[in-house]
Amino acid sequence: MKDERILALIDLQSVVTQKYTLYRNHEAIPDRLDQLRTEIQKAEEVLTTTRKAVEENQAQISRFHKETQQTNEKLTSLQAKLNQVKTTKEYEARQKEIKSQRERLSELDKAIQEAESKTAELTGVAEKAEQDLNSAKERVQPEIKDLEAASVLYEQELGQIAEQERARRENIPGEILQRIDRLVLLRSGMAVVPVSDDCCGGCGVHLSPQVIQLAKRGLDLIQCDRCSSYIYWDDEQS
Repeated sequence: MKDERILALIDLQSVVTQKYTLYRNHEAIPDRLDQLRTEIQKAEEVLTTTRKAVEENQAQISRFHKETQQTNEKLTSLQAKLNQVKTTKEYEARQKEIKSQRERLSELDKAIQEAESKTAELTGVAEKAEQDLNSAKERVQPEIKDLEAASVLYEQELGQIAEQERARRENIPGEILQRIDRLVLLRSGMAVVPVSDDCCGGCGVHLSPQVIQLAKRGLDLIQCDRCSSYIYWDDEQS
């Protein structure tokens, strides 16, 4: 009859293997989720930027119109007071002010035309950004939903495996568990391996006939001289 410690180690290894298989199957999911979410986030940022450009352009047009109104009012006031001047110097100064206000009105009119000419273009860019965002969501959200569901399932399965692993660890002496834990970390989850074609199932080194016979008997724990994995003989391969 095999050493109960060997049976306990084999039992634990089966659970650890499940855990590491689960890790490998899931390891790409977080990065993929980040990639898909970033794609939507970037599209949202583009839409926000383009909408802000439309709003700023419209606000600028409003400011120009307001200044135009104020300038017209000031011009009307200056023209009304033109006949009230008493000296040539005052008249020339008032005319200079009137000229300045008219020049400003011309500048404002040009600025309004330029800003209004951008409105259609900026609005079109914003509409295109909104379409791109909707297309991105339509394209990636189904995959995001599937990956999020897979992540939930992963956490559930990982919790179940963790419970099984805790139960099996209770059957193994502490000093052996310490070695197992080190081997699991060093060998990507493989600490207990079967003899395979007269070789260590962990590192592949050829095993001596004596070691193979000891493994077949299963009366004591055996470690590979090369990789330190615990070796056992799988009776199903006999």
